[in-house]
Amino acid sequence: MSTRSVLIPDVPHDAANRLHQQLGEQLVSLIYYPESFYPGGLVAVFRDDAEPFVDLIAEAYKHVPLAIYLHCIRLNELPELCLPAFTSFSVALVATV
Repeated sequence: MSTRSVLIPDVPHDAANRLHQQLGEQLVSLIYYPESFYPGGLVAVFRDDAEPFVDLIAEAYKHVPLAIYLHCIRLNELPELCLPAFTSFSVALVATV
């Protein structure tokens, strides 16, 4: 069995550290995902009882460079990420086939 480690580039790593330092008490998890043409993105998962949520999102965006995608969700919204997604484009493809 082999193991593989994933290195996070410096810019997202620094942004993740800043988020953790500033909002660590409200965060449950911080997830990095790579992108082909961009520095990548972060998913900040906040506690369900974190309030006011809109203010937390605004604070999170202060610590992340604009080149990095930032998605902020609550813990109870996390399972929704694995649901199938339907867009108008995919519906149009089905309708034309």
